[in-house]
Amino acid sequence: MRAKRRTFRAYLVEPFKQIRFGLHVVMVSLSFAAIFAYVFLEAFREQYQQVFDFFNVADQAAMVENDIFIRNKLKLTLTIVAFVAVTLFVVIRRTHRMYGPMISMMRFVAELKKGNYAVRIHIREHDDFHNFVAELNALAVELQKKHGTAQNNFSAQGLDGLDSRLRDLEDGLVVISENSSTINDDEDSNSTPKAS
Repeated sequence: MRAKRRTFRAYLVEPFKQIRFGLHVVMVSLSFAAIFAYVFLEAFREQYQQVFDFFNVADQAAMVENDIFIRNKLKLTLTIVAFVAVTLFVVIRRTHRMYGPMISMMRFVAELKKGNYAVRIHIREHDDFHNFVAELNALAVELQKKHGTAQNNFSAQGLDGLDSRLRDLEDGLVVISENSSTINDDEDSNSTPKAS
């Protein structure tokens, strides 16, 4: 059986963050490359000037602006473009191995908050955070042993609690919060004047 080939778009789990990170890497790399190029070209210019002076060359511009110089300029430009493209590809691919598991972990935590302790995280073989994911899955197992599944909790406690809430609604005794009194108590306090 042949494995399904991923598209480049599948690697963009968090496109904005991944591309921004890649651009930061490219900018730092190009900044250092520009500094290196400046130092190198300045040294080259000084050396070239010394050769011109030594051989008494009259037309220096024609000597510099030739076919070899133009070919080298094109090669340098293509190399920079290739560098940017390869760096962005590597960064996006590498961050995919981090952001994919992070999103899975965020979904896992959201399910745990809902009381679904049967949920587990499954990540790919080449993804990062395998140890952390194993610990989170072990936590889910312990929570499931301790509290059961969400369906068991709802059927055991939820329906009884729902029945009592419905009865309270029918009686007009709706509790607003733990710290406040019922609606009926508030109405009684409004109708009775307070003693000063």
